[in-house]
Amino acid sequence: NEIFGNELPTFDIVIFQNFNFQPYGIFGFHLRSVRDYVMNDGGAFLMIGGNKSFDSGNYGRTPISEILPVELDYMARPAADTISGEAFRPKLTAAGKNHPIMRIVPDRDENEKQWNGMPELEGFNMVEGLNPDAVPLLASPEGEPILALTKAGSGKAATFLSDSSWRWNFIYGSE
Repeated sequence: NEIFGNELPTFDIVIFQNFNFQPYGIFGFHLRSVRDYVMNDGGAFLMIGGNKSFDSGNYGRTPISEILPVELDYMARPAADTISGEAFRPKLTAAGKNHPIMRIVPDRDENEKQWNGMPELEGFNMVEGLNPDAVPLLASPEGEPILALTKAGSGKAATFLSDSSWRWNFIYGSE
């Protein structure tokens, strides 16, 4: 209650990384507080993928789904139906090629080359699609969103629909 009540306004961002809210006594009130922190207080929220995130974490039935840049299913589905386990190399979208948070190096062409050389990710959370005002920055080769941003009320929200970005630092960063 302290974190999701008194302390929430002191955060710059709230990150749920493969987080299963249910066993920790986090209920609708707490998740509504996060939604309100973003929409009304101008906070920021990031959800990172995994088998306890997005549809596989049953977030479609929570207030969190109202701030995400992706659309979730209201009905609970097993992880096998919501997660692709195939390795893939995400591609910059048209918006991603120009967005400042996607800059590895200043030169646009060299930046795209760097992204094209990134190690593959190992799977991603599948969602129903993007919300109309979402901006996709990274997508799978088939066009599914991987990294997307949105304005949510007076705040911002982002989704990274994979939990294997650690590979980029572990493999690519070591080079």
